Amino acid sequence: MNIWVFMGRYEGDLFATTHLTEKGAVLAALADILEYMGIESAEEARANPENADGLLPWDYDELKTFPTTKLWEVYAGYREHLWDDFSYEIDIHQTQVTG
Repeated sequence: MNIWVFMGRYEGDLFATTHLTEKGAVLAALADILEYMGIESAEEARANPENADGLLPWDYDELKTFPTTKLWEVYAGYREHLWDDFSYEIDIHQTQVTG
């Protein structure tokens, strides 16, 4: 059975979550990114220098309605802003449960 793992490191501490769906893993990653960036409202999204153009969606309820392919695009957009942040690193991997 395929599963998806969202994993990361924040200030030296490792963390991971497992998901039965690809969409669940990407949503978990986006929720973590938004929390890390302190974005909880449209005002905070516009005020955040990493999303100053306001082009990246920030509303988690809205993100849940996106198809998985669109979520990957949003994830890539946020990752582009975080690529040089060495205190916060994340990734998503597909793996399998073996028995």
